[in-house]
Amino acid sequence: MPEVQIDLNDIASVGVIRDSPPHEIPPEAWTLAENVRFEDDSVVQLLGYTQVFGTPGVAPYYAQYVSAPGQPWWLYAGLSKIYAYNTIAHTDITRTTDGATYNASGAAQWQGTNIGGIPIINNGTDVPQFWGAFSSSTHMANLTNWPSTLRCAVIRAFGPILMALNLTDTGVQKPYDVRWSHPADPGNLPPTWDITDPTKNAGQVSLSDVDSGQIVDGLSLQGKFYVYKENSCWRFRNIGGQFIFDEDAFLETTGLLSPRCVAITGDGQRHFFIGQDNIYTHDGNSAKPLLDKRTRRYLFNSIDVANFAGSFVFINPVRREGWFCYPSSGSTVPNRAMIVNYDTLATTECDVDFVAAAMGTLQTGDSETWTTVTGVWTDDTAPWNVSNRRKILLSKPSATKFEQFDLGSTRDGTAFTGLIQRTSLGLVGRNRKTGDWITDFEVRKMCHRIWPKMSGNPVSIRLGGQDVPGGPIRWSLPQAFDPNSQKYCDITAEGAALCVEISGANGWKLDGYKLDLVTLGRF
Repeated sequence: MPEVQIDLNDIASVGVIRDSPPHEIPPEAWTLAENVRFEDDSVVQLLGYTQVFGTPGVAPYYAQYVSAPGQPWWLYAGLSKIYAYNTIAHTDITRTTDGATYNASGAAQWQGTNIGGIPIINNGTDVPQFWGAFSSSTHMANLTNWPSTLRCAVIRAFGPILMALNLTDTGVQKPYDVRWSHPADPGNLPPTWDITDPTKNAGQVSLSDVDSGQIVDGLSLQGKFYVYKENSCWRFRNIGGQFIFDEDAFLETTGLLSPRCVAITGDGQRHFFIGQDNIYTHDGNSAKPLLDKRTRRYLFNSIDVANFAGSFVFINPVRREGWFCYPSSGSTVPNRAMIVNYDTLATTECDVDFVAAAMGTLQTGDSETWTTVTGVWTDDTAPWNVSNRRKILLSKPSATKFEQFDLGSTRDGTAFTGLIQRTSLGLVGRNRKTGDWITDFEVRKMCHRIWPKMSGNPVSIRLGGQDVPGGPIRWSLPQAFDPNSQKYCDITAEGAALCVEISGANGWKLDGYKLDLVTLGRF
């Protein structure tokens, strides 16, 4: 019974593959990945998130970063009020007119933009709101020069122009229409939305492919504005002159699943978006699907058909990840996420319990003040504040909390388990000439030791055996493994195919693993 050592290293090069049977995928691929990410040639347990900003003034369904001179601000919205946070205090800045409240019913309604440094927030039911000064004494107000009988599902800035999408005008729904404002002067709001004034450049167009459904959302990219319908995407170019915009159908059969399901990648070169049947990126030239057939079917069969509109995406630019958060079958709010590295296309999954995410500077103030500080200035080495740029803020209305993403090893104090699993491994060695792996499922194998190449906290390891590839798995009892004090773990599994599972909480990293096994002969 010759002994063989199987040494697997490029374990983050492929990711999870669902589109082929496990016994046909590369040895470095995985069959299941939960609460982990593929990063720098390793499998790493996801980081957690930690509460920031103290207790919000209202359960937050939406947050928007405002870059202001002197300090950052965050605006955030509940269902009926809008607050401002300046790293010290939460202040109610809800409008003082029209009943002094808002009429949102959930996170999916809220979105916003920024034009000339002026923040705008919209929910589709009320007149879009703007914040006129970076001050807690300034309240939100109805957008200046906005037609009083007009509402829009989405409002976005495109340079000095505001784009209003999916309109309701005097109670009449116009879900295929786009209206744009006259360009705003720097630091100001648009002077008019009047499409009948020939001296101004405001206008409105109805996108003609009504069979492609309603307008869902829109976003700019590299000097163009893209309007997403349910089953198509239109491209707007600002050409100036009498017609202002030239628009054409950019993607004729691919649209957007729901509002908030498009974002710009960290390099600013692509849109990451969720269509009706796949996850895509596009660079303004063509769209690229990111999921294989089986993963695509698995994902879209998992989304709750009644509550899919609550889905949303966000970009984690440091990791080059796009997160698609969605309500799984039976859930009314997002509770699952598919994480896609938009460069390598590696995918993993995790649970979520937040309804929105926004990127900006998360700045926390020092608790000391001028009147309470002790010692002398030259001896004080502590910073007055700590600034974290391009960080992600999570909105969690169920607990009236904000959380900082990718911070800590728990989810607001609750531990979670990262798991990686590979089934149906049939390796018996390498070809001496080519170095290629040799797979043989007619040879029975017995593994008696695994050498995990790991760092971080202790994990639990199981090995399994299958009599036939894809067949039932006989799992061993889990064995504890501490990478800080152990080099290997003695576990026995036997079969024509072998399986490996590693799981653990509190942070760990896997760079590769070796299996010591003997071949038991053909059967």
